[in-house]
Amino acid sequence: NLSLGTLYKSIFYNAVRSNGHFEILPENKVIVSSFFGGRVKNLKLIPGSPLIKGQHLFQIENPEFIKLQETYLTAKGQIKNLQANFERQKSLYLDSLTSEKIFLKSESEYFQTKVKMESVGKQLEMMHLNPQELTYANIKTAIHIKAPLSGYVSSINAVNGANIDPSQEALTILNADRLHLELFIFEKDFSKIKEGQPILFKLQNDSKNTYSAEVHLLNKSVDPEQRTITIHADLFPEDMNDKFIPGLFVEALIRTEKSTELALPKEAITRIDGRNYVLRLQDVIAQQYNFEKVEVQLGKTNENSVQILNAQTIGLESQFLLNGSFQLIAE
Repeated sequence: NLSLGTLYKSIFYNAVRSNGHFEILPENKVIVSSFFGGRVKNLKLIPGSPLIKGQHLFQIENPEFIKLQETYLTAKGQIKNLQANFERQKSLYLDSLTSEKIFLKSESEYFQTKVKMESVGKQLEMMHLNPQELTYANIKTAIHIKAPLSGYVSSINAVNGANIDPSQEALTILNADRLHLELFIFEKDFSKIKEGQPILFKLQNDSKNTYSAEVHLLNKSVDPEQRTITIHADLFPEDMNDKFIPGLFVEALIRTEKSTELALPKEAITRIDGRNYVLRLQDVIAQQYNFEKVEVQLGKTNENSVQILNAQTIGLESQFLLNGSFQLIAE
């Protein structure tokens, strides 16, 4: 399976090496808590459970919830009579048929009760209870905590039967539909990086597969301890998201300046005693191929090729053994 070939033009990039990891967009990470404390019940989730926006996560039970609903219903029952009395006293007052004191008292009672009803109604809405549908027959002892976005459960801190305080972290939800790379470069390389530059990266535990991304945004501040700058990169194409999960570490090359150079395949080059050689075809006699070992000076590299700095010297029209040279040179 040996093959011959000549020098060819290949595209090379200067590159900045970087390390980093996968991250999700800030709006796709939510810590779930409650505005109201109580006892946790009906929590049946485990880390990794898929979720749909609006799905019930668990319930919080608290006797205070009954009092709030009672307060709302009581105010709602009084409001019509208070409003009617206020409007009647207002009419009488305008006709000078009642005192200002009686009118102001009716006004105060009506608006105080109205404010109380509206205020408690807003609290009920925060508890995912509809004030318009509330009656004495359907008073709830527990409220449902719902998923604010679709995704999956990342971590759980709440426990069935345990009390949870207002705003205490219960669980974390992640949506990994749109991942991005968070890479770190040293400050000396900052001037080389521009938005839109291509990136090649590999997973630290998988050096065989290479993936693509693109510089999206550069942070304009330097980490004072590490002296590094953060780069945010979009995956390319975007439908690669399902191959990765947040937190996976990557090794990346950010391609900067682009140039076209004469090159040979990496397989054509053999390194011996600190020097690099190729086999150049001398002649072919009776199907016998004769090669000579020629030293080459190497420059830039890409995925498959290496720049040959002394291309003019070794011969632009010469043919070289493109693979298998190590075995022949070693023999």
